Amino acid sequence: MTLIDTHAHLDAAGGIPALDDDRATPGDDLNRIVAVTNLPRHYERLHGLQHPRVQWALGLHPGQPHPSEVVTQFLDLLPTCAVVGEVGLDGTVTGPNAVPLHRQRDELDQILTHPETAKRLVSLHSRRAVKETIDHLRRALIPGAVLHWFTGTAKQAQAAADHGAYFSVNARMTRKSELLAAIPRDRVLLETDAPYTGKASRPGDLNAVINGLADAWNVTTTAAEDTIITNQDSLLAALQVRPFE
Repeated sequence: MTLIDTHAHLDAAGGIPALDDDRATPGDDLNRIVAVTNLPRHYERLHGLQHPRVQWALGLHPGQPHPSEVVTQFLDLLPTCAVVGEVGLDGTVTGPNAVPLHRQRDELDQILTHPETAKRLVSLHSRRAVKETIDHLRRALIPGAVLHWFTGTAKQAQAAADHGAYFSVNARMTRKSELLAAIPRDRVLLETDAPYTGKASRPGDLNAVINGLADAWNVTTTAAEDTIITNQDSLLAALQVRPFE
């Protein structure tokens, strides 16, 4: 199996043409990409754009202002997607158009308790709402839950893992040894979160994060890749709807 970039904003990084970027290094053209979206209408517009490396995900970003009826549109579209993301909670959003946390929690509850969600990989946002997100995982028991750019404590990481969650790690996260040490190694997956991890980040370019993990774990890059592939296999085996098959 090739490596999977489990969380990238391909639409914000230039779309399908960005995959032919001449900066690509050997191996990048083999990696698969979960292209998350921020709103159901973005998914509707993009998911018809087929590419063998790309799986478009149905998302409802908690930090993206949206009317309450959008969650109904999201739920109606669930059977059409292979991956759910980006969804979750965000405790940092403010302003007159921001979705308050209590409404975010209601919408996330509707998403995570839907029977179609439990069949899929689910990429979760939990910025400054880790405790609340773990509470949802405890109640929903989603086998394909993946916490994107996790920033919680070691105790919270273990609690999330105990509820079945994985963690997608990007290159910037590998620079924070304490954070990385908090995440169980057998629950680590990869992400770029491109382009939001820096101007040089590209969807599917996982070299920097693999190198960072190898350094942090004090292993070879081959050993780090082997660990990730084992983790990917475990995650995908738990899903009824599997991307890239």
